[in-house]
This record gives sequence, C-alpha cells and structure tokens, in this order.
Amino acid sequence: MSLPRSRWLDPVRLDRYAVDILLPDIVGHDRQPTAFLVWLWLSAQADGNGRVEVGLRGIAEGTGLSKSAVQLAVALLERRGLLVRESRPAPLPARYGMRRPWAARATRRVKDAPPATRASATPPGGRRIRGGAAPRSAGGRRREPT
Repeated sequence: MSLPRSRWLDPVRLDRYAVDILLPDIVGHDRQPTAFLVWLWLSAQADGNGRVEVGLRGIAEGTGLSKSAVQLAVALLERRGLLVRESRPAPLPARYGMRRPWAARATRRVKDAPPATRASATPPGGRRIRGGAAPRSAGGRRREPT
C-alpha cells in the first residue's frame, strides 16, 4: 500500500509519551519492536478520528513486515488497549481505532486538579517564604532571627 505523492511530505504528529514511555515499554519490556512499528504506521495512516481501514496485508506491505509478524503485533496492541479492531464482512478490510489512553488520563488529571489557593500561590516578586513570613521591623525590613 503506497501513499499518494501529495502525502509524502505531510508531517506526522507523535505524542512525547509515545517516544518516552511507549517505545521503551513495548520494545524493551515486551520485546516486540514490530508492535511499536505497526502502531506508528497505523497512527500515521489514521484519519482525524484515529481510524484506519486496512487489512493485514496492507499493514505488512506498508511496514515491510511479514503478515504473521503483523498479526502478533496487532494482538499485542489490542491486549494493551492501544488498538481496537472492528471485524467486517470478508471482502472489506478491518477497521482499526487508535487509542491514546495517556491523553485521556492527562486531561482527567488537569480537570480534577484542585484550583490553586491563595496560600499556595507565589507572592509577587517570585520568592516563596518557607514557614510563613518573617517578622518585620518598624522600617519594613525583615529582622534577622536572634
């Protein structure tokens, strides 16, 4: 499966998580570099909704892997929740949905975070004073502890 010439120079968006966490985890821990390669290729082929319609042969041709290696990689990605496969009638290729669970967790973490309180805010001038403010003398200067 080859891309039209107009897509050869299109940039592919890749989350930092995919490089920093997912790559070492799948390649190093699971020892399945083909799974990361398949995930990367499918991510690049996916439409704006994270869906791609392609058969195992198309993935194999696109990645340069064997069809059996692609089958194992797809099975691992499904087990890890990174890929959802929708089976379709025989002449139609499978439809895959790309999942990014780290993005949902990050959004949920930001949404659920408590709002900043005045006590924890950094005072004007940028320095925080540990243990509260130091006592001030009549001239407005801080007194040194005795």
